[in-house]
Amino acid sequence: MKFLCLHGAYGSAKNFQAQLGPFVDEVKGRDEYGFVWIDGIHETTPPDGFQDYFGAAPWHRHVKFEASNFLKRMRQFPQEQSAEDSMRYLLAGEQVIPAVSLTEALDRVFQILEDDPEIKGLIGYSEGCMIAASLIIEEQRRRKEHGTRRRIERAIFFAGWPPMTVADGQAQVVLSDASDAYIDIPTFHVIGCNDPYLNGSMSLYTTCDEDYAEMFDHGQGHTVPRDPRTMKELVTVLDKFLDRNQDFRFEDN
Repeated sequence: MKFLCLHGAYGSAKNFQAQLGPFVDEVKGRDEYGFVWIDGIHETTPPDGFQDYFGAAPWHRHVKFEASNFLKRMRQFPQEQSAEDSMRYLLAGEQVIPAVSLTEALDRVFQILEDDPEIKGLIGYSEGCMIAASLIIEEQRRRKEHGTRRRIERAIFFAGWPPMTVADGQAQVVLSDASDAYIDIPTFHVIGCNDPYLNGSMSLYTTCDEDYAEMFDHGQGHTVPRDPRTMKELVTVLDKFLDRNQDFRFEDN
C-alpha cells in the first residue's frame, strides 16, 4: 500500500522524511509499503526560540492559522476530565483555522489522490493527522452526497489531533461526544504517554471505530520515535494490525 505522508506544523516533506527514516528503514523490503512526501501549502516561520526544534528551513503548514490566544493555551495545555473537554478548552470558541484554508488543504490532497491512484493510505504527524483525519471524514460526506468513490483504506497517526469539518461556513472540530461523524477505516495510533498534548491524540482516537483502531504507546513525548528497539516493536504491532484488517473493504463503494 502506498501512503501519502503529511508532516506536522512547521515541518516539511524533507524533515518528515528524516523523522520517519527509522520507520521507513524498518519496513523496507515489504512490498505493501510505499511513501509519497509533500510540503504543506503555506510557507511559515516557527515561533521565536523554536526554529532549531523543527529542523531546517523552509517550514510549512497545511493550513493558515488565525488564533491570538491559542498558542498561549498550547503552552499550558489543559488537562480536563476528558480529552474532548481539553480540546474544547484549548479552542475556547476561537476560529483557529479559517474554513477556506481547511477546504483548500483538503482539495489539494484530493487532487494528489486523483493524480496517483496507488495511494490508499495516509500517514500524519500532529497537524498532518488533523488533515488526514479530516480528509477521511470529508470522503465520507462526498460519497454520501455525490457518490464519489472513497480512496483511503488505512491511516497511521503519530501524535494525533482530531479531525475538522466545515459547517455553516466555519471550520469546526469533530469530537466524539458532540458529533455523529466518525472515522470508519482501520487506524493505527502512535502516541506518547509523556506527550504534553496527549489529549489531542486521545480525542482523535475516540473519533475512530474502536473495532478497527489500534494504539501503540512509545512512552515518549510529542514526537516520532526513532530508537531501533521501539521502532522494531512498533512495526511488529503494525504488521499484525494490518494483517488482521487486510480484508477490510468499504461497504458502500
